[in-house]
Amino acid sequence: MMNLNPTNEQLTFDDAKQSALTLRDDIEKTLPSEYVAGSSDADNLIPCDGAGDTGQYDGTRTIQVAEGFDRSVWIDSVAATFSAEGGWTVSKQVAADGSSDATSGLSLRSEAGYYVRIDEVADAGQGVPAIILSASSPCATL
Repeated sequence: MMNLNPTNEQLTFDDAKQSALTLRDDIEKTLPSEYVAGSSDADNLIPCDGAGDTGQYDGTRTIQVAEGFDRSVWIDSVAATFSAEGGWTVSKQVAADGSSDATSGLSLRSEAGYYVRIDEVADAGQGVPAIILSASSPCATL
């Protein structure tokens, strides 16, 4: 993947946001393009302190995918990539009701403080299956 903070210096918000966006984009690029029907983004700034000096970027991309796309297999492949990479804590989720042991979600946390969450949902509000891909940065100087 990428070395998100090679110098361990205090990040600026813009640098941290850009790293989170690049991480999210790199993960999305592993989706076979023939299965992607569209996407939409929502971006947020989360204050990290009361003084307003630091903030965390949090961005969500909803990706509509074709009916035949096996989202669980793709999520497992992302988990395997990050597990092999090192420097990431990888946590897979399955159906909460025990109805399936297929991977339905994935959390990735880097040693540098980046957090990625991938969830599959049956319907993105538009009648098609979707993947919700979220990326957050560590707190950084605004």
